[in-house]
Amino acid sequence: MADADNPVYVSADDGATWSPLAGAAQIGSVDGYDQLPKQAAIDAVNGYMYVITSWDPGPYNGNPAEGARGGSVWRYEIGTGTWTEIHPGPNGSSYEGFGFGGLTLDAQSPGTLMVTSVNAWWPDETTYRSTDSGATWTQSWTFEGWPNRVDRFSIDHSSVGWLDWGITSPAQGEKSPKYGWMIESMAIDPHDSDRVMWGTGATIYGSENLTNWDADATFDVEPMVHGLEETAVQDLAAPPTGPELYSALGDIGGFAHTSLTSVPSDFFTAPTMTTATSVDFAELSPSTVVRVGHLDNVVNIGISSNSGGSWWAGQVPSGATGGGTVAVTANAGAIVWAPDGIAPQRSTTYGSSWTAVTGLPTGARVESDRADTTKVYGFAAGKFYYSTDGGA
Repeated sequence: MADADNPVYVSADDGATWSPLAGAAQIGSVDGYDQLPKQAAIDAVNGYMYVITSWDPGPYNGNPAEGARGGSVWRYEIGTGTWTEIHPGPNGSSYEGFGFGGLTLDAQSPGTLMVTSVNAWWPDETTYRSTDSGATWTQSWTFEGWPNRVDRFSIDHSSVGWLDWGITSPAQGEKSPKYGWMIESMAIDPHDSDRVMWGTGATIYGSENLTNWDADATFDVEPMVHGLEETAVQDLAAPPTGPELYSALGDIGGFAHTSLTSVPSDFFTAPTMTTATSVDFAELSPSTVVRVGHLDNVVNIGISSNSGGSWWAGQVPSGATGGGTVAVTANAGAIVWAPDGIAPQRSTTYGSSWTAVTGLPTGARVESDRADTTKVYGFAAGKFYYSTDGGA
């Protein structure tokens, strides 16, 4: 329960009535900060219940204060009612302040459990594993003298190439792709100790040889699902030739989809957009493609003349506060961009200069005619607008 004073309730009559579990109040606070119990799991063989906590449901808020822990791991002995904190701690005595998001037990090997960090943004999330009911722990990666990082795992992300975010030279202490972030769930197959999966903000990772960990051998990790990401579709455009589809997506920018049944190897870069808000092509010259959006809080626009094979960044009109929508006339003669914050703009120089259009209000949505090279359409505040001079 989201109640620091009574975080765990128990029923002795098959759920008909409930009461606070004695002694559980101590897990509702860590280093003076209230905690939320995130998950619980019961090892019936050894008579333990495990609970992981985090000060925040997450995943973005980090630790509650400098030097304070963001969560903990607890073991409850069902027979005696005794609570024991079994926090694993990263790299032994140091502590980075994150909470815990995932908890799983190995049904084939009672006493074996794993917990995952949450909010450990740098340099990576981590997993802890115990084979003695939490008395001792090992970690999925450690530093052995900065910046020498030693991983127990090896990731093959070739089936979902974009998971490296286009980063080929990661910063010191980091790896590309990352082991995960926002890990709120992890599960060992109850029928197979070697099989595990965990969810991140980008995919579901997993392994088929997890028990290599206990033999101090590398366990192999790969995406267990293709085409899954915590994203939002902002716009889609299907050209008559070239890629099957262009997508403008939240969080990962978007793709040129050469196939609708396989995962693209890379998302749009140069310019890279955290979120693309709109994408369009010229119907009669479909190799010309334009996308708009933002990288964090910086508005940008990308133009391609080879169907998204490569891009260049256009100039951003002064005062633009968001990507808005974009339209390309059918013959690629003009780009009409309605960014957030300013009046819609028009360029006949492939984004190197802009002029405010006439008659179309700020905040309009724009779309191009697919046959008539002079027509562009807009919609704002319940009214439709059209242009017969290429959006000028």
